[in-house]
Amino acid sequence: MNELRLSPRLASIAERIRGACEGRERSAVLYDVGCDHAHVPIRLLKEGCVARAVLMDVAEGPLKKAEENLARFGMADAGNAVLIRSDGLLNCPLPDPDCCNVLLISGMGGALITSILLSASADRPEVLKSFDALVLEPQTEFHLVRRALRALGFVIADEDFVEDEGKYYPVILAKKREGDNSFSGEAEGLMLEAQDRFGPVLLRKKHPVLKRFLTERIGKTDAILRRIPKGETEDLPERQADRRSELVREREILDEAFSVFQGGTGHMKLRELIEKLEQLCPTSFALPWDNSGLQAGHSDKEVRRVMLALDVTSDVVEQAVREGADLILTHHPILFSPLKTVSDADFVGRRVELLIRNDIAAYAMHTNFDVLGMADAAADAVGMIDREVLEVTYEDDVSREGLGRVGHLPEHITLRELAQQVKEAFAVDSVRVYGDPEAWIVTCAILPGSGTDEADKALEAGADVLITGDVTHHRGIDAVEKGIALIDAGHFGVEKMFIPYMEDYFHRELPEIAVLRASQGEPYTVL
Repeated sequence: MNELRLSPRLASIAERIRGACEGRERSAVLYDVGCDHAHVPIRLLKEGCVARAVLMDVAEGPLKKAEENLARFGMADAGNAVLIRSDGLLNCPLPDPDCCNVLLISGMGGALITSILLSASADRPEVLKSFDALVLEPQTEFHLVRRALRALGFVIADEDFVEDEGKYYPVILAKKREGDNSFSGEAEGLMLEAQDRFGPVLLRKKHPVLKRFLTERIGKTDAILRRIPKGETEDLPERQADRRSELVREREILDEAFSVFQGGTGHMKLRELIEKLEQLCPTSFALPWDNSGLQAGHSDKEVRRVMLALDVTSDVVEQAVREGADLILTHHPILFSPLKTVSDADFVGRRVELLIRNDIAAYAMHTNFDVLGMADAAADAVGMIDREVLEVTYEDDVSREGLGRVGHLPEHITLRELAQQVKEAFAVDSVRVYGDPEAWIVTCAILPGSGTDEADKALEAGADVLITGDVTHHRGIDAVEKGIALIDAGHFGVEKMFIPYMEDYFHRELPEIAVLRASQGEPYTVL
């Protein structure tokens, strides 16, 4: 039987529906308008979270696709799903009042969802009033949907905000109004606009993905404003003046929304931030050949926005300029070898020049993070237990620290099964496996980055496999001959965990600092 996996966006939709049906699963009926592939209803029917599903679409094609998927996942003859061609709720059967009835509208623009709701309120109010909950996922114009819900007498009971393949989606759970759903008393003015645009529940939750979204929007808005000539509005051409006024208003709304995330002043001196980072991962734990620490920047600089990346590439610096970052925090240093000159004659010099010209600082947490953060985080990702340091780089009477970890897996699995777990744990499309895929794995070593130099040490520690990156042809062959398998998940593939790790740190310890993610992926393309 095929396994049905949901994307982050669809998984969030399914979770909101589960919440709406909790305790009433046996009588729950899901009405899906614009059912498309019907993945969410199929998943919930298979789980038993809903008893029946009514799948509706205005076109025949999506209904045919839904029918094919019901058959594909073994539900064609279950009798618990019905397909209806319907424009919105026009042909929707009247829900049974004794059931838990949930309406799902997703994968559409906010204007279309709003039109469907308002049309149902006008033409079939008895149907709209029969739903116990609405789960809505607008892909644009979020504010129209929230305003329509308020006008129709629904309250936003819960809301999620999801990033999926570089795009952001709100997932709204609305219920019949039983009281006030204002953010804090009766909102008005800018805060009401902010709630409509970005969601009262999301703002109340201080949702971390929304914070990232707002940070990016603020940076992009500021970048556009910088391109419009400054001066009195009346001195600008009409089109530019109108655009500047729109952007200024947009910036005010964004600031109002972002204000709920501010736990402090919203900024700190670079030297103060560095003190915090070095409390987390002191540079004294970096290896002697490394160059962790401040790469460029003035210690008195005010830092409001930090961009996280694995490497300081030209693209990352240019993105930091566009989005108004004050500091680029990376895993890999931009400077390894001494520079004799800083000029555009050298690609590293061009990056440093661009940083200086735009007053953007750069700081690297390299082998000190490998030792004090990356090693255990990577071991956690594969479920390693009874672990020890693979290569000791620091030891005293209290602790032993170093690169990589070696330990046991919770259960014996094959090399093939572990490779699949590694793909999922580190969200990589593929891994390269050296060794017999059907060999049993009991003890595992992991060393993010380029770790094949430690294959012999891993073998001495009793490891059956070493998970690392940058495995070369001869290193792979030699390791297998010696008796240890290798899983190459890529240098970027494993070490990219630096970004969510540090993002979580900022959200937890330094919430006053806005955090941005660089648009950075594998540095190569597989054709």
